[in-house]
Amino acid sequence: MNISEYLSKLKTFNLLTEIEEIINENEKQVVELIERQLAEGRRGDGTLLPLYKETTKIIKREKGTILLGDRISLIDTGDFWESIFATAYKGSVEIDAKDWKRDELIARYGDEVLLLAEDSLEELSKLVFTKLKQRFNEHFS
Repeated sequence: MNISEYLSKLKTFNLLTEIEEIINENEKQVVELIERQLAEGRRGDGTLLPLYKETTKIIKREKGTILLGDRISLIDTGDFWESIFATAYKGSVEIDAKDWKRDELIARYGDEVLLLAEDSLEELSKLVFTKLKQRFNEHFS
């Protein structure tokens, strides 16, 4: 491939579009990063969610709802976690939830529960970079 062919192909490689497609194709992994943070009782800004009261732990065990640890993880029945989604568009990534409890949980625990923490962003960046490199090589082969 000569330089003019290379430059022509380069013009047709839209970096932003490729990154958005990679994120959208790997939505499950993005959601899993949020779930992992919540399982650890962490918000995306690095702050910790409150500890469960002992009475709450007893009630959760009696009701058979999910208890992952000592910190609130927002997974009582699993409905909220199952409703979390991630969508990349217009140069940003929206992470949100569709569950009816979403507004109440955000009001109580903050928007940061649906924010990727620094370590999660690093993991996502590695995934995106690996897939972007593959796409770039395919585009130019």
